[in-house]
Formats: sequence, structure tokens, C-alpha cells
Amino acid sequence: MKIIISAIAIVVCCVVLTGCSHSLKDTKVTEENKNTIFVQMKDSKELTVDEVQLLQGYVLRSAFKSAFSGGTANVPTGKTIGEMIKDQQKFVADSKTRDDEDKRRVEAAKVEADKKRQELLAVLAVTVYDKGANKNQYIDNVSEITLSFSYQNLSAKEIRGFKGTVVFKDVFGDVIKQADIKEDQPLGPNATRRDKRSLNYNMFTDDDKKLLATKLSEMKVVWEPDTILFTDGTSLKVDDADKLNQ
Repeated sequence: MKIIISAIAIVVCCVVLTGCSHSLKDTKVTEENKNTIFVQMKDSKELTVDEVQLLQGYVLRSAFKSAFSGGTANVPTGKTIGEMIKDQQKFVADSKTRDDEDKRRVEAAKVEADKKRQELLAVLAVTVYDKGANKNQYIDNVSEITLSFSYQNLSAKEIRGFKGTVVFKDVFGDVIKQADIKEDQPLGPNATRRDKRSLNYNMFTDDDKKLLATKLSEMKVVWEPDTILFTDGTSLKVDDADKLNQ
């Protein structure tokens, strides 16, 4: 690590850059001059500030690469100053390309997941029509938040089971709390069933306190289905890639 820091310190001398009789960018860094070539740059103005930063990035990247592969973190040799700068320019450009591609991939996955979720929403509607609380039988404190659900099969196929998330949001659209639902009781074609579930209440947790105190009429409840299984063996699922966006 000391050698890496030394390598960085040497290149920092480039901030005010060198004026040799020949082009600095054409100078190759060798084992013989690697400890002096960067020091010579301090009196030069040949390199721009951006080029100095690129050179610093190249030396640092090479030093870490060598150290992590089990070698010694020395100042890299075998290339000219200009080649090092161009190499780092390409590395930065390639990194941006990779970042852009990752962003496009995540966005495409989100679009596909949203499209798939709409298919699930067209099959099963889950609503919360009442909210209450249960108190501890020994002390007068709330122990559970109760939620009354309605499950409606909107399709002509029998649902074997489903799972997803119910999201409670305030008037600003900010999430108050999320509750996972997993149901394994069959639901016939075009059938509706009511269910009552409870959430453990923690008086020291802000989201629990806000969920308990906020009227159901003052919240927006969003059903986000994940998987629906049918008794005929088929299923509908939201792509797991959507998890990257959450």
C-alpha cells in the first residue's frame, strides 16, 4: 500500500507539468527512469489538467491491478506518457459505455416487468377495505394491526395461489409500510373471497405508528402482484429483474 501511495505522490507532481526538449508524451517509462520521469514534469506545462488527471488515474489503476493480482504495486512501465493517457481515456469511455448499457438494461427490465405486472393485475384484484387493531390481553397496548382484504379472481381460470406485496402510501405518495401476502387457498373463476390478516405492531417503529394512526381513507393502497399460480399448472410471474429497480 505504501508503494501505491508513493506512485500516486509521484504523479501528483504533474499538476504543474514538464518542459523537456522533446515531447513529454513520447517519453517511454522504463525501469531506469520510472522514479524520475514523473518528477521531471513539475516544471512543464505540456500536459493539460485533464491529461494529468488521466495519467494519475492510469498509474493508480495499474498499481492496484498489480497489487490485487499478487504482484508489486510499482509505477507501470513499457508505455509512453501519451499512451498511458490514451489508455486511461479509453478506460473511462468504456466505463461510461458499460454504465449506459447497464442503465438501459435495467430500464428495459423495468418496462417489461411493469407490462407483466399489468397482466397479473388484470387477473387478480386485491383490496384492503378495513383497518383496525388488536390489543394485548394483559396490558392496554396495541399488539397487532388488523387488515381486511378482498381477493377477486377476474379470470375464467381457477387460481391455485398467489403472492405479492400490498403497499400503503400517504397522500404525498410516500411509502408508509409494505406487507407481503402469500395465499395458497384456491380461488374459483370470477370468485371473490374476503380474508383478515394481522401485522405485528411495534410502538417504537415509525412506519408502524404511522400505519396505525392514518385512516384507510387517507392512504393509497397499491397491490403489486408477483406470482399467480393456476390449478391447470400454468402461471404468471413478474420478471425478477424488476427487483433491480427497487
